[in-house]
Amino acid sequence: MKSSRSLRSWHRGRKRLGYIVAAIAAWVLTIAIASPVWSQAFSPNSISKQLNQIISTNQVGSLVSANINLDGYQLFKIASVASTNEEEDNTELPIKLRENAIESALDQAVKRFIQQKDLDPQNIKVTYRILNNLPVVSVSNGINPDNGEIRILTITQEDARLYGLEPEELAKQIVGIVRDALVRAYNQRQSQYVLRQGMYAIALFAIIMAISWIVHRIQDRYKAESNHLKQEQEELNAKPSIPIEADKEVPPDQQQSQIRHHNERKRQKEQELNANRLKRLLLQILQLALWLAAVTWIVGRFPWIRWIQSWLLKQPLTIVGIIIFTSLAIRGLSVLIDRVLGVVQEAQTLSPVESQRRALRFSTFSVVLKGIVTAILAAVAVILILETLNIPTAPILAGVGVLALGISLGAQNLVTDVLNGCFILLEDQYAVGDVIDVDNAVGFVEYMNLRITQLRGAGGRLSTIPNSSIKVVHNLTKNWSRVDFTIEIAYDADPVKAMEMMKEVSEGMAADPEWGSKVLEPFVLIGVENISHAGIQILMWIKTQPIQQWNVAREFRRRLKAEFDKEGIAIGIPQQFLRLDGKVQELDQSESNGHERQGDRALNSADN
Repeated sequence: MKSSRSLRSWHRGRKRLGYIVAAIAAWVLTIAIASPVWSQAFSPNSISKQLNQIISTNQVGSLVSANINLDGYQLFKIASVASTNEEEDNTELPIKLRENAIESALDQAVKRFIQQKDLDPQNIKVTYRILNNLPVVSVSNGINPDNGEIRILTITQEDARLYGLEPEELAKQIVGIVRDALVRAYNQRQSQYVLRQGMYAIALFAIIMAISWIVHRIQDRYKAESNHLKQEQEELNAKPSIPIEADKEVPPDQQQSQIRHHNERKRQKEQELNANRLKRLLLQILQLALWLAAVTWIVGRFPWIRWIQSWLLKQPLTIVGIIIFTSLAIRGLSVLIDRVLGVVQEAQTLSPVESQRRALRFSTFSVVLKGIVTAILAAVAVILILETLNIPTAPILAGVGVLALGISLGAQNLVTDVLNGCFILLEDQYAVGDVIDVDNAVGFVEYMNLRITQLRGAGGRLSTIPNSSIKVVHNLTKNWSRVDFTIEIAYDADPVKAMEMMKEVSEGMAADPEWGSKVLEPFVLIGVENISHAGIQILMWIKTQPIQQWNVAREFRRRLKAEFDKEGIAIGIPQQFLRLDGKVQELDQSESNGHERQGDRALNSADN
């Protein structure tokens, strides 16, 4: 006992130690990344060329524009005439070269100002002058202009056309924008600002760790519940739908009830599992969203890595959002389909048997609807991800269409199975628990989907039938059943009296509470169906509840036999007739067996 307790305490201590180590590592990593030593390795210019995702070009009419950023902040746009030369597709666009040059000049200006420790940000001077009839924006130190100015960019006619301004008016606006951006960059690189933002990042990290721990504990509870549900589901799948009892045979109606109850429990477990998966997915999404939001906010606090924030917000977070939304939509719609079908089923007043039948049909429909919804949402998600990555989707969709056509041609039997299965479900030809006769297979429908139907027949034999091979199906238990009761009485018995006895027995069963509920309509006495050497054949119809025809027939035979014995009505016995010297002598079967030799001698003498 002590060893188990110490083991559990050691595991708890190890988890806490892991959280502490993770917090320290995150703090060290935050300070290290935020330090100026990493500014060169994590500069936007060096990484943007590799990822090619920070800045994107856009075409507006005949102009191509690009964004100019500093420390992850968008400052302004530049423009150039769109090229029509197809050979430039494999080379870097001129506007990209100009973009990189402008951002490099801004970075150079920031580095120069940072090296001047006693610099007053108000002395940062940004001006423009006219060269070759175009304004040129440059940066210098207002106190020490001899240190040299840095030329930032030349305002072109295309830039002015993009904004709808004159070049000189645009230059005045850009001068103010660049000056504010440089002052902000200088202030955000001071040690006081970096330490303050580092403390904010650590505090946020601690809060996210605490929330994540709480969410993780809740996830453990739902995971334990999921494992328990999966274990119960596996036990249900392992159990036979019809329990085997060695001491007695299970009646057909009880077999049907057991099959439907077994499938109903499986359907309920599947619904509970779907709800559990949705809850766990919501918690996972919450945890992932918290960490992504925290990382995005933290990297946005430091100027050297702020470009990662803009990069994350463009593609990675968009792709993650698409995946999360698709997963959430699939799980949510699965639960919604189960709930809607359950509400529709409960809204209709049906008998217990019909209610079970409807529930099993709806469960099959729900599987089909969930599969369709999953396929559609997954396809839409893939298309959106490809569009986010700027990958053309038209050739991919064309290839998928050709592939689908080839698969459909090569799997015609499968397509036929699915189509026939859809018609079987829509037309309600049969359901799980029904007794059907298909070709040479007869038995209970134990399982069915759009492709196959499984029957449990005599001796526990399980027959699997593709739906495409089902042409004619005989349903013996849908809506109602009927006993075609035929009995032969002796030739010399009174048929009128026999029919009166049958009527009395039928009325007695109808008045019995146990058996009267299993009979839908009064007994229909057809009358004398046939007269033969075996006796007089009388036919009666008994309309019963589904699958009750065999039980009702057994009970009716038992009661009728007892009444016939009381009244002395004998069951018909086959008769034999012998012709002797032109006369007909009637012998019953017992007499003919007793005088076998005498009959043979008589026949021999007649032949002579």
